[in-house]
Amino acid sequence: MGRPHKPSSLTNRVPSHYARRPDVMPKVWYVVICNVNCEKRAELGLRQKGFVTYLPLLKKTVVLGRRKAKVSVERPLFTRYLFVSSLRREMPFYHLRSTNGVESIVRSDGLPIPIPGELIEEIMAREDKGEFDSTREPRDLKEVGLTIGQSTEVVSGPFQGVKATIRKLLPGWRAEVLIRMMGHDMPFRMGLADLKVVS
Repeated sequence: MGRPHKPSSLTNRVPSHYARRPDVMPKVWYVVICNVNCEKRAELGLRQKGFVTYLPLLKKTVVLGRRKAKVSVERPLFTRYLFVSSLRREMPFYHLRSTNGVESIVRSDGLPIPIPGELIEEIMAREDKGEFDSTREPRDLKEVGLTIGQSTEVVSGPFQGVKATIRKLLPGWRAEVLIRMMGHDMPFRMGLADLKVVS
C-alpha cells in the first residue's frame, strides 16, 4: 500500500518571512484568527501546508529594563490576524483549522469572508513605503511621493475633503500643510496617511 498523498507544497515559491511577497499575487484572500501571540507560528504552519500568507508588521521602538535601553521590535499590525490565500484552484479550508497557532477564520453567516487582492496589495505598498515603521523617517518629501507646493486633499479628520498645500515635511510621518481659511493660508500639521494627491 503506497504512502498517503500529500498536497504539493508551494513553500518554495513563497519568499521567506522577511520578504513576505508571493511570486504570483492571489486575487482573493481570507483572514485567519490566530491564537494569542501565535501569529508567526500560524504563518509558518500555513506556509508549510502550501498556503500563501501575508502578515503585515508594525515596527516600533520600545524602552526595556532599568537602563531604559531602546530596542526596535516588530509586532503584527493587526493583533491575532493574518491574511491567507492559495494558488490552487480551490481554497482548501479544511487544512486551516488543524494548523498550529490557528484558531479560526473570519466568517459571515458561516462562510469565510473573501478579501479582494487589491486591498492586500494596498497594505503591502504602505508597508513597503515604511508607513508602519515608526523607527525610521522619510529622508525627504520625494521619498513619500510629495513635493513642496503640491496640492492634496485631506481624507480623514475634521478637515476631510478640504484642499491642503504641502509646505514641509515633519518628523513622525507628518507634514505641515496650508489650508485656505477666511482668505488666509493657515498652517496645520497632519499625518501623511491623512493626505492624498489631487491633480
